[in-house]
Amino acid sequence: MIVSIYGFPSQDSASRDVARLAAQVVSGVGFLGAGAIIYHNAGAKGLTTAGTIWLSMAIGLACGSMNFILAFGATIIIMFVLLGLRGLERRIAAKNPTVIVAAPAELPVLSMILSECEKFNCTCTNIVSERIIRDGKELIQITFKAYSKKPDDFDTASFSESLRLRTSAQYVQVMDHR
Repeated sequence: MIVSIYGFPSQDSASRDVARLAAQVVSGVGFLGAGAIIYHNAGAKGLTTAGTIWLSMAIGLACGSMNFILAFGATIIIMFVLLGLRGLERRIAAKNPTVIVAAPAELPVLSMILSECEKFNCTCTNIVSERIIRDGKELIQITFKAYSKKPDDFDTASFSESLRLRTSAQYVQVMDHR
């Protein structure tokens, strides 16, 4: 921004466009942010990272154009959103954990998981299954989000132990961001 404003002195100040270089920075950083977004299993990851990259560029342009109050205010707002709302995100994620179950491939593992979810009054979404080999045994690994209908009453430890016993799982991992 500083180069755009002061780097190209001209006799005729009406003929130069100081926003031209800033517009190219916006396009280039937007391209970098788009590269941070990853699509996987019909979902997108990296949106916060892409947005943060773009907002950092905007704050830099504000500093370069000597709008320090705007840059400072934007920095405070962004820090509040990124850090202050992290606790809320963790509380929501803790009540809706991602669960990974690896059980013998010859068992109807998904049916067992669904019946356990029904028993614990929760639903499964974002179900992904894959065959894996671990310690020479063929397993099916199922990853899913467990959404409880009564989040305050949902006990993830009891749920995971019940899944492990019911499916004869080699392992059950619960990722609840606590």
